[in-house]
Amino acid sequence: RFYVHGFPPARSQTVQDHLSARDAEVSSTLEDLVALSQNDPPSRVFRIVPHSLPVSQHPELPKSRVLIETITEWWLERCLHHKKFFDPNEHVIGRPFPVFPIEGFVGMTISSSAFAGIDLLHFTNAVRLIGAAYGEDMTPQSNVLVTKSMIGLRKDKFDHAEEWNVPIVTAEWFWDSISAGTRLPFQKYRCRSQKRSGSLPKTNE
Repeated sequence: RFYVHGFPPARSQTVQDHLSARDAEVSSTLEDLVALSQNDPPSRVFRIVPHSLPVSQHPELPKSRVLIETITEWWLERCLHHKKFFDPNEHVIGRPFPVFPIEGFVGMTISSSAFAGIDLLHFTNAVRLIGAAYGEDMTPQSNVLVTKSMIGLRKDKFDHAEEWNVPIVTAEWFWDSISAGTRLPFQKYRCRSQKRSGSLPKTNE
């Protein structure tokens, strides 16, 4: 059961249509969501808000015996793309970011490798939301190369990162930083090849 909040009318209707078409129940008000859920508890109860709506602007949830989980439209997009239900607790994409922009990311240029499709779209949008710049191509100005997997890491990007002493880190560094609301150190996220080589990051971490 869902309640859609904070979107422009046309966008709100689109979100509701996608939900209803997949047998979800959509309540027209938050009060209805609470009343219905307490009288007839569904398996999960969600409030969907825009990914760009700061947590400080989320309306306070009313008291309810039923847990109301707040998610964003990115969760819905991810579910639709992969044609499966994802538990929002599995990944920060789809949950409201605790804070944005994030101190430490502003002024950074982040490049990526091994992302594709909706994952790449969400990654690039998340990079910009937290205040960094996304660099599609590796350049000496890139501050970090984030790879979704070492298997899919492009050799040319790897070679450039090694040549320009740009840290290569796993995607967990990025997502964990968002969850923590601060830019985490690279060290434990560095890809093994760079850990063995002893390369130093461009930052003072």
